[in-house]
Amino acid sequence: MNLCHNRPLFSVCAAYVAAMAVGSVLTARWLGIFGGLLFVVGLLTGTVLLYRKKKRTALSAAAILLACGLAFFTCLGAFHGESTRHMDARMGQAVTVVGTVTDCRGAGGFMTSYALDVEALDGVPTEGRFLLTCPYVSDLQPGYRVSLDATLLTLDEAAGDGFDAATLRGDGYVAGLLSESEDGVTILAEDAGGMAVALGQCRRKLAARLEHLCGDMAAGLPSALLLGDRAALTDEVRRDFARTGVSHILSISGMHMTLLFGILGGLLRLLRFPKRLRVILLGVGALGYLALIGFLPSATRAVVMLGMVYLATLWSGRADPLTSLGVAGVLILTISPCAVYDVGFWMSMTATLGLVAYAPLFRVEAEVDASVGKRLRRQGKKMVYGLLVGVVAMSCSLFLVAMAIGEVGILSPVVTLLLTPATALLLVASPLALLLIGTPLSPLLGELCALVASWMAEATGLLAEPAWVVVSLRHPAVWPVTVGMVAVAGLLLVVRLPKRFWWTTVTPLLAGWMIIGILLGVHAVRDTDSLHTTYLQPSSQADMLVMVNGRDGVICDASNGSLTAMSAAVREAEASGATEFAAILLTHYHGATSGTLSRMLARERVRALWIPVPTSPDDYYRMLSCLEVANAAEVPVTVYAPGEPLRIFEEATVTVESAMIERSAQPILLLSVVTASERLVYCGAAIFESSLANAAQAAVGKADTVVFGHHGPLTKASFGKDLAYTDHVAVILSGKGAEAGYFDPAALPPDASMWYGQRRLRLALT
Repeated sequence: MNLCHNRPLFSVCAAYVAAMAVGSVLTARWLGIFGGLLFVVGLLTGTVLLYRKKKRTALSAAAILLACGLAFFTCLGAFHGESTRHMDARMGQAVTVVGTVTDCRGAGGFMTSYALDVEALDGVPTEGRFLLTCPYVSDLQPGYRVSLDATLLTLDEAAGDGFDAATLRGDGYVAGLLSESEDGVTILAEDAGGMAVALGQCRRKLAARLEHLCGDMAAGLPSALLLGDRAALTDEVRRDFARTGVSHILSISGMHMTLLFGILGGLLRLLRFPKRLRVILLGVGALGYLALIGFLPSATRAVVMLGMVYLATLWSGRADPLTSLGVAGVLILTISPCAVYDVGFWMSMTATLGLVAYAPLFRVEAEVDASVGKRLRRQGKKMVYGLLVGVVAMSCSLFLVAMAIGEVGILSPVVTLLLTPATALLLVASPLALLLIGTPLSPLLGELCALVASWMAEATGLLAEPAWVVVSLRHPAVWPVTVGMVAVAGLLLVVRLPKRFWWTTVTPLLAGWMIIGILLGVHAVRDTDSLHTTYLQPSSQADMLVMVNGRDGVICDASNGSLTAMSAAVREAEASGATEFAAILLTHYHGATSGTLSRMLARERVRALWIPVPTSPDDYYRMLSCLEVANAAEVPVTVYAPGEPLRIFEEATVTVESAMIERSAQPILLLSVVTASERLVYCGAAIFESSLANAAQAAVGKADTVVFGHHGPLTKASFGKDLAYTDHVAVILSGKGAEAGYFDPAALPPDASMWYGQRRLRLALT
């Protein structure tokens, strides 16, 4: 198809965007070397070619080299500047910060988080957006200019999870701040921040009014679709939209802009506005709307592409969609280089590139004076092509989904077709409801929005219910396949093919889907009669057992309650094919447990929560917090007693016992997983120095697999010498005392096997 033919600007823009992606992972040294080399070579090449009057393609090559060099220098200044080096040197230290609060990201219980645009760090001028966390009741408001004492944290530490950190980094956050006490906060001014804060406050007020008109039944959808304000979205709606593969509908993008400004353009045409005046009004309106919603990357791309169309109309020309997309990518990354870390930005760009590139294949020619039968066939063809377009868009961004999210909703194209008309109706009714506030029509329009939004939420909830609608992409072979299929398809799009062979560009995408389907199908069939079990050590304070059968997973949490450990367990379950969780089993309580559960239940579909009987007043109150979180997520809870068998997957049981020793506040754990033919035993650190010693010794004597874990206090005495094992026992050694030589393998039978650290294994269910 030769997409780059006669598109020199698109080629240059594509090179710049690709170089920004490469530059985001390079060190400052290599950025400087490569950037200078490319810039000099490009400048010399262009000069020589201009002097010798060579062809445009040669000049385009020089422009591409210059664009790549410029992209590397942009990354160097944005990610490795003087202020960044100063900030990196102070990580983990107490600092004094001066900045302006631009947004309140969330508040609940005794924890509030803000977006803070920093001006100075310990008196050194520093620019950047920081995530400020206040573990107390705070009344800071957007627009407040403050000085505060805080601890400087990395974004991973501030977010508590790698995926959340990547999302924040894409939104422009560079680090985190922890303010321990409100005594260290001084308000310098209450009306700072300028136009950005004023527009943010206006957006929040409009969203609040819209939610008041629509009520709780709307589940926050109208304000999310019209204003990009997701504060009122429920966790269930977010999760169901993600599971069905239509979370892109919640992000203001090309579809929203086309619907909204297409309707507005039609209204101006009916009012007989001149064509050029219509274009100017629509362009100004698009820029104002973009500023109101906070210059979201997906919306910025859509507005730039729309603006190119408007400019072409003013000049009586025709805008090229690919060139418009390339210009949009360059503008976004130049104005906000941090968008290079935003997975949503890349998904939006790759999906739109696929839609634009494959548009000629799915064009339905209009027929003049066609019969009713031909018109019906044409509409049917449009629907089929609409589904194919959705598959193409999903295919082009599938490698990003596999890498960042790990799951995909296979019904995404169908659900998108179902929800698009409802989205269009909301985008018409919502602004009218706001414009007509104070009239009898406004409440009626609010009720209409509520009905439509409620139907959208119920439809996605219904379609997200079956486990087969979501496919895990964490299989090790899936990511290379997705990269390969997109790379081959991209190569076919770039080379010059005769028009009659354009259909071959779709072949790699179809072949990729077939290979992925075979891989996942074989994986599912192979593991039907086995319990895929993984012993994880996400950190030095965390042990996890992850068990998967088919698409169901069970997580046994023996960690310190951190979100990092739970997220690692989720990723491991997805790598084994799980898309839902039959249960989460807590072996004990921690202060962070309820917060981690809240995030977990909001993201994943969990059908049961098993928690232990509390053994202290602190545990009792932590249990109440867990019950409150589970009740809000409508997840049934079972409170189990020590030694009580809990059935998993109908053919296996898991049993948890715990004990305490005087020198530590950490519980000692004994956990057994029993199937019809196999037994796995997990022994926590220092278990043979506790009241569980005899029970652990008896359990080890019957086990096929023994894990000597490291949860609990440090082992002080050697163990393993006096233990009796089965002949073919498999021992996984990871206890804290293991590295100090406390484990004695002398008693292991000759046929036994022993490993260190994390391990994957299978237990037969029958």
